Amino acid sequence: MIYEVNAADLGVKANSYLNNVRYGHNTCVIKQGSEEIGAIINIELFNRLRSLAHNFNDVNYRMMKAGQSMTEEEIDALVDEAVTFAREQK
Repeated sequence: MIYEVNAADLGVKANSYLNNVRYGHNTCVIKQGSEEIGAIINIELFNRLRSLAHNFNDVNYRMMKAGQSMTEEEIDALVDEAVTFAREQK
């Protein structure tokens, strides 16, 4: 479940929100007025996002390093490798 919390209430009810994220696997979107300014997410979800971001950055670096010398087949193989890696992280 994704729920919203006002930033001013966060300090008063921090333990409650953290427990909802930790044990209920919920996500807490922090708002200041009508603007979303952050989120508290479950660590398992965060680790998956971090792994995907790392893998994306690695693939991006390898593609930029290879430059124009890569064939379409090599690019497809690299993308397939990234997709396989991301699926294995689930």
